[in-house]
Amino acid sequence: MKNLLLLFLFSISLFGSEWVSYKEVYENRPNKPIFVFVSQDNCKYCQIERKRFVKDKIFTKFLNENFQTVYINQSKDFIPVDLMSQMTPAFYILEPKSLRMLSDPAYGAIPLDKMKPWLEQIKEAYNKYKQEN
Repeated sequence: MKNLLLLFLFSISLFGSEWVSYKEVYENRPNKPIFVFVSQDNCKYCQIERKRFVKDKIFTKFLNENFQTVYINQSKDFIPVDLMSQMTPAFYILEPKSLRMLSDPAYGAIPLDKMKPWLEQIKEAYNKYKQEN
């Protein structure tokens, strides 16, 4: 158990971001949309994505300011059925209160210059929706 906790803490700090577990988000709903990164042990593209997050401090700052970030290794961690994916890495954006998807998921190793506009568009639509309701 102690080794599992250390591995979890290492994987969170590895990204240089404020990643939490799905369980933590479920129990303590944030006030901002939730960015979920789903990976698995034998996925070389998941490793590529993790390295991208570490290297790009500007993107990491953007994520931290606009989203609650959740990391799930579906080989080891609890994952809701609707977030399980045969294709990883998988990226989901969830509404903070209901934990329902705000958009279609994205799959594969996505360059951050493509991911950021996708996230900005979702964030803008979410903010507009919040203002109207």
